[in-house]
Amino acid sequence: MRTLLKISFIYAVIIALMSCSSEDKSGFLTIPVDSDEETSLKLSEITDGSIEAIELELTDQSLVGERITRVLCGKDYIIICERKSIMQFDKTGKFIRKIASVGQGPGEFTSIGDITMDSKNKKIFIKTNAGKMMSYDFDGNFIRESSNEHYREHTKCLNYINNKLLYLSETGVKDESETRNLISLYTIDSNLLKTDSVNVRSFVHNGFWIHPFIDFITYDGKNTYLYYSDISTNPVVLDTLYRIKDKQLIPYLNLNFKNRGLSVGGGKDIYLFNIYRSSRYIFAIYNNELKNPEDTPDKFSSFCYDTKTGKGYNMQGGYFDDIHTGKKVRIRPFHSDSNKFYYLYTEIDENTVEEPNPTLYIGELKR
Repeated sequence: MRTLLKISFIYAVIIALMSCSSEDKSGFLTIPVDSDEETSLKLSEITDGSIEAIELELTDQSLVGERITRVLCGKDYIIICERKSIMQFDKTGKFIRKIASVGQGPGEFTSIGDITMDSKNKKIFIKTNAGKMMSYDFDGNFIRESSNEHYREHTKCLNYINNKLLYLSETGVKDESETRNLISLYTIDSNLLKTDSVNVRSFVHNGFWIHPFIDFITYDGKNTYLYYSDISTNPVVLDTLYRIKDKQLIPYLNLNFKNRGLSVGGGKDIYLFNIYRSSRYIFAIYNNELKNPEDTPDKFSSFCYDTKTGKGYNMQGGYFDDIHTGKKVRIRPFHSDSNKFYYLYTEIDENTVEEPNPTLYIGELKR
């Protein structure tokens, strides 16, 4: 009887460990997400050292708004991208120049889909929303542009990794009965022309939100990852992160939400916006429709899973910044190095006549 009890105890422990996270023989990870749980995670618990604060200079040309699509950080420069503005600062926050300008001519844009940089060769790549891919140098000089049918598609993400320019796009294809959205991943050469393509997925277009988190292609210093979301009302939650290897998408991990993120009636309860990982942590941003009604001020939940400890955290409204602001903040990865992250915060002084530019905070994650 005592031996049987020991065996039962050992079996129970094994099952409990497997329920925290599991990995099959191929290395595929399944990570449980308890979307009903509310936990807190301090930035000091996941950062490696201090978080650098950079006050962005405010001038007539460098007013930073709220709708920032991308922040790039190189050895000497910081690039802040909005839909209709690209601002270049030095590493102290001093404004240097605007890159490109609004217009219809060569080197100009009407609005920006995404940007990325090649730090080694000092180039900035810009994908516009009007069918152009452009490149500039770090001194603000226009180099070249290319226009073709692939660049007329909706931009999902642009990233420069391991000497390759990767472009993720989405386009709609209509027939008599429905509209399907096609997701494609392209490799772009030095002349800004497409060289390779991978069909990622197609799905029936069924309404969508404007996506606020476009960190779909990320690099952790070793592997390149891809996540694509479907935040339409289609009754399926795309919960898998892929690794890009040899022009193939290899399933790497999935987030296991309760009932696969669906309601009892089969509708979608979980809207998963993003999954990415650093060397140590796995991150996600999602919305729980049951938990967050329409009038919720910040509907987005942040998830962080520590692969070293096997512990997951669910945070409504973001991470608690116990180093600088004393507020909850939403962090984003530098997509060319996801071991580093950033967030912006504006300190409002009631005695100040003019609202200042936000302060950019840059940190590095534990490994």
